[in-house]
Amino acid sequence: RDDDVIVYEDDHIAIVNKPEGMNTIAEKRNDFQSILPFVLHPPTPTATTSVGKRNRSRDEVTQQQQPQQCRYYLPRPIHRLDRRTSGCVLVAKSERAMTKFSQMFATRQIQKSYYAITFGKPRTSSEDNIIE
Repeated sequence: RDDDVIVYEDDHIAIVNKPEGMNTIAEKRNDFQSILPFVLHPPTPTATTSVGKRNRSRDEVTQQQQPQQCRYYLPRPIHRLDRRTSGCVLVAKSERAMTKFSQMFATRQIQKSYYAITFGKPRTSSEDNIIE
């Protein structure tokens, strides 16, 4: 596990640096999605059962955890970056996180920003520094 690869991680999401030259998701098993289970920690068994369920007795939570402990969700990228693009990818570590963040991207509550590294000085228009 390399701290330069994992920018942030908790039981529900992770932010992972995708290297240039790797597909985010592909048909073959040599893509970014395929390496995620090997670089991320699995969520704790109580992570999916305890979210949003406060003020319950320990016995109630323990009973609900039993079936959840057998379920395992493979981490999946919530969005894609092009093969030739490197950068941070938001990864869902639970079905709930995938659903919530996918909805947020679809409704434009989350926006992606891109920065480019160039050689030389790019030509820009006078309005808004747009690169031509």
